[in-house]
Amino acid sequence: MQFILLLLASIMSGKMGFKNKLLLLVGNLFFVGRIRGGGTLASLLTFLFILTYDSIYVVLSIFLLSLLVYKPSLRMILSLEDDKDPKQYVLDEIIGLSFGILLTEIFILLFQSSTSNLFDIYDRSLVLGIIFIFFRLFDIFKPVPVKWIDQPKSVPESIKNLSIFKEERALFRVIADDLVAGFMAFLVLVLISLYLVIG
Repeated sequence: MQFILLLLASIMSGKMGFKNKLLLLVGNLFFVGRIRGGGTLASLLTFLFILTYDSIYVVLSIFLLSLLVYKPSLRMILSLEDDKDPKQYVLDEIIGLSFGILLTEIFILLFQSSTSNLFDIYDRSLVLGIIFIFFRLFDIFKPVPVKWIDQPKSVPESIKNLSIFKEERALFRVIADDLVAGFMAFLVLVLISLYLVIG
């Protein structure tokens, strides 16, 4: 609470430039990141926004815009908080979820135009709900390989030399674990779809 008051005072006093204020607000999604469970709430708000505006272009825009500002907004928050992966930074959740949903939308488009027509009875809210639930589960519980990216010390020696595990990639790892969680949620959906078709 003290941090929020200090931050608000700093923003109101004009000590922080407009660009930095904007980066800060985007990085923590207008203070959603400061609420307990902010990552889940930011993901839920993103999910509901995407569900409301039924378009792959909305998903693509959210993903690309978030990706574009992730590094400067993360650096801005890191300058205020001494933590390599600050909890108040929730843009990584938005990037990961929108990535999983984007892959799903592309997958559905590909199969709807094919002869197999995998999604004849496709219900968008149900399918995207599955992505949301599994994304959050993978992001919270961090199974391998999400855990490896989040905690590089847990990586097996055989793959420790990959560039993503190097210290200079720390900023990218903040979003990389969420990208992997989004991809894994998409894979779960693909497996469920294949099971329903084949089984």
